[in-house]
Amino acid sequence: MSLFKVILEANAPKICNQLERERVLPQSYLFKWLLTLFTNVINLDAASRIWDLFFLDGDIILYKAAVAILKIKWEDLDGK
Repeated sequence: MSLFKVILEANAPKICNQLERERVLPQSYLFKWLLTLFTNVINLDAASRIWDLFFLDGDIILYKAAVAILKIKWEDLDGK
């Protein structure tokens, strides 16, 4: 979880800061995302692409995917 926080802060500081202000901890969403390999947040086609990259490049892909999902969802919430 701390590695993800570092990655999120480096790639999406605005989102990271807002989540911290709202006291939303990565443990409240990231564990479930990783445990299900993202099948509970995105469709199976997109999740299978993440799985392919995970087997090709390793763990870092899971963190990068989580940051990307937060950025996409954030745009939906922010109205941009």
